[in-house]
Amino acid sequence: MQIFGYPEMLFPPTDFHTATVVGDHVYVIGSLGYPHTRRFGETPVFRLDLRDFHIEPVVARGDEPGWISRHRARLDQGRILVSDGELSDLQDGEERYCSFAGTYALDLVSLLWSRVPNPTVTQRPRIDSGARKGGKRPRQRLRLGIDGWGLQAPCSKGKEM
Repeated sequence: MQIFGYPEMLFPPTDFHTATVVGDHVYVIGSLGYPHTRRFGETPVFRLDLRDFHIEPVVARGDEPGWISRHRARLDQGRILVSDGELSDLQDGEERYCSFAGTYALDLVSLLWSRVPNPTVTQRPRIDSGARKGGKRPRQRLRLGIDGWGLQAPCSKGKEM
């Protein structure tokens, strides 16, 4: 077994990401990452070349999901579909985590993100009554299914948790 290490500036630590094999490449999308490295509103995408194992950031544009983690991804007709998961967002100077239940597509030719419409809206309540660290009051989490166009909730593209 070989272990490849990459400089953090080239490939920062990625956790809670997806890895999608497309031909001779693996597309790594999303990450929770370290708090000081998050770029709210952006979606991290990297491409690993399986022939020589070099990795590079992918500069995609368009209507991207944002700083997403714990999501799903699948290849579909030249696009990677990214759905569900959690978004990290910055609101009024505070980081917020949002539950996201929509779908976005990354076109692998144009490297353009777009929202994928989904006509259904579902509600799935999820309540977390556990106490926060530091003795603060418990928080409630409500997970709300969102149509593919996204709802503009306290977090810009998801529902606050």
